[in-house]
Amino acid sequence: MNIVRKAGVALAMAMSLAAAERAAAQQDYPRRPIMMVLPFEPGGGSDLLARILAQKLAEQMGIPVVVANKPGANGNIAAETVVRATADGHTLLFHTSAIALTPALTSKPSYDVLKDLVPVALTGSSPLVLIVHASVPTHTIAEFVRYAIRLHGRLRPQSRFC
Repeated sequence: MNIVRKAGVALAMAMSLAAAERAAAQQDYPRRPIMMVLPFEPGGGSDLLARILAQKLAEQMGIPVVVANKPGANGNIAAETVVRATADGHTLLFHTSAIALTPALTSKPSYDVLKDLVPVALTGSSPLVLIVHASVPTHTIAEFVRYAIRLHGRLRPQSRFC
């Protein structure tokens, strides 16, 4: 057997051993209780949804699923908890689309939303509504944006709207 063929056989054997090891590890999951980290205070809509999901997961998997509320910093405290945890699927982040704002709101986040976290499932959706006082002379989002830009130019920097 030539050297290239031997290397190919060795590589194939190593890959199949690694795949078998991963499969065995997956069959062993979960090995301990799962912690679902939530970046909001208890009692809100996301908390309720997380607790219902945790209960159903616990029933189906036969292992406790604990919801841990870690509010603050636009969810960064909760996300950092998950990013720092061992990457074995026993610590989950239950977040909203607000996580997409992290790069814009944090000058140097300690984690990368796109690299350090992996989306698993969409568990719910809720519509957002923009409401303005009836005296605001706009009827569409485009009109409101133009109005806000014009208004912002007229406001003094110490105004509560700046």
